[in-house]
Formats: sequence, C-alpha cells, structure tokens
Amino acid sequence: MQSAEEKNQLQIALLGPPLVRYAGQSQTIDRYRTRAVLYYLACQQVPVTREKLCGIFWPNVAEKTARKNLREILSHLRSQFSETDFITARYDQLSLNSNSVNVDVQTFQNLIDRVHFNLFASPTGKLPESLYRELREGLG
Repeated sequence: MQSAEEKNQLQIALLGPPLVRYAGQSQTIDRYRTRAVLYYLACQQVPVTREKLCGIFWPNVAEKTARKNLREILSHLRSQFSETDFITARYDQLSLNSNSVNVDVQTFQNLIDRVHFNLFASPTGKLPESLYRELREGLG
C-alpha cells in the first residue's frame, strides 16, 4: 500500500522515452506544449521566470498572449495533478516542488555532482564503495 506521500508523488522520467507517473499510475499529457513546459521545468535546477518561459515557448507572440498561454498550461497541469502542489510560484518565478516531484534527470545530476565532489575530495581519486554501487544502480 502506498503512503500518503507516495500517493501524491509526481514522477517524471526523461532519461529515455518520457514518462509521467502520478500516484503510481502512468499519465498522458495530450498537449505537446504542455508536455514541453513540464519537461523544461523538470530539467531546471533553479526557478525560471515567466518571462523566460514565454520567450522560449512563444517567441513570436505578444507578451500578453504568451502569458495567457502560460497561465492556461499551468492551470491545465494543476488540474490534472490536483491533489499535489507540484508547481511552486514565487514572485514571477516558477519551479517544480522537489518535495512533490521526483525527476530522474535531477536525481542523476545530483549523483554525478556527488561523484565529482568525491573524486576531487578523495586523496586516492577513488569513489567510496557505497557511492560506486549507487552510481552503478543508477545507470541500471
């Protein structure tokens, strides 16, 4: 049985064919641009301004229209995953809530960052066995 935390967890797999799972169930996001915005946010390690998102996804559209389009996409995503607060909006910046969303790209990047740190910090230049195992498991 899933815990309440797992039940409301959004999982996004982008290393390989994209897959979105919510509460353990595979999800379909019909609209191309909606998927693109979600995947873009999933790959960002820092919040992104609405202005930047509008510039990326609607470069040749008036700002007012681009912002309206972005609001509609965010509304659609929030309604599809309504039981979790996975989008964080702070001032004019957007990001995915790391407490509600698990993204394989971020997990992999964090693992690579730990590998780099340990390689440079280690006098022998070798990884600790536990980190080596974690890296091998992560690479599947």
